[in-house]
Amino acid sequence: MLIPLQPSENWDLLNEAYRASAGYKQENLVKCYPNLYLAVDEITGQLAAFLSHKRAFTWMKGFSPLFQASLPQFLRDGFQVQSIDWKTFEAGSVDPQVWVQALPTDTLFVLCFEDHAVTGQKTQMGSLEKSLAEKKIYMIRVSHFTLPDPQSEISPFTIWIGPANLSAHAPALAVCGARFRAPERAIPYGPWEKPTQVQVDLGVEQKDLVERIEKEFSDSAWFHGPTLRRYDRVVLCFQDLTGDRILKKLSEYMGGIDLTEAQTTHVCQWNSIKVFKGWWLPEPTPEQLRGLVVFSLHIAQRDDFIPKLKQTLSELRAESEWA
Repeated sequence: MLIPLQPSENWDLLNEAYRASAGYKQENLVKCYPNLYLAVDEITGQLAAFLSHKRAFTWMKGFSPLFQASLPQFLRDGFQVQSIDWKTFEAGSVDPQVWVQALPTDTLFVLCFEDHAVTGQKTQMGSLEKSLAEKKIYMIRVSHFTLPDPQSEISPFTIWIGPANLSAHAPALAVCGARFRAPERAIPYGPWEKPTQVQVDLGVEQKDLVERIEKEFSDSAWFHGPTLRRYDRVVLCFQDLTGDRILKKLSEYMGGIDLTEAQTTHVCQWNSIKVFKGWWLPEPTPEQLRGLVVFSLHIAQRDDFIPKLKQTLSELRAESEWA
């Protein structure tokens, strides 16, 4: 390349293509980022730089690692940081006005997570969004799996971050409330291409199917009793087996399984001991991480899924028995 420059207009065109494809209003700008980590970092950094007189924020921990890398810079810059676990955050939604009134007077934003990064458990937001908007406090709502319904109203002070779709290399999108106009930093100058075809998928849920399958494996179900959660996944935990071995054996029986159909938190699949450490509350045990497996609706809908999974478990348990 003789001229190593990048036109920011490519990013603008891509943003507009995603907004139009999803059907969001003109006032709700859509901004594109390489992934969720960078979206969270860029949005929080933009706000801090643009409204530098506000030196406090609150963020919800226990559901996601997306803010872990960004937090140290805020601490070094002397921000008043209040971190609360997801259960405390959920309790605040019961009486949102009281909760919001108790925030520091110079609170810039509240960062919260719609759903757990692995299990899809959801938090109860209540009417926090409305109460925060009344105080002109930005609410950054992050979902690991979806974006807001284009037919719903987006608060002027809300920035919703989520994936464009659940494909392996899908970008993250930020759907912005009308009052979010902080200037971007370097993200428009990434290696963006002019849009040719964009895809926005808000995801589907099938509660009856998920509950039926988890009932078949009730001893290994991750969720027990009524739980606010996403029903786009079957979540099972086999503490006597390893998740990677389950998926390898099951893949043999089902003609192949890719990472869009099933994943495990076992370290062998990730080749990492850090990816699930330090952010998940309450912290799962090593046995839980070793045996937790998440199945998509795509594979769960197959007629042979339940019998093949039962066959896999039976054979693996037989192999592990001592004669």
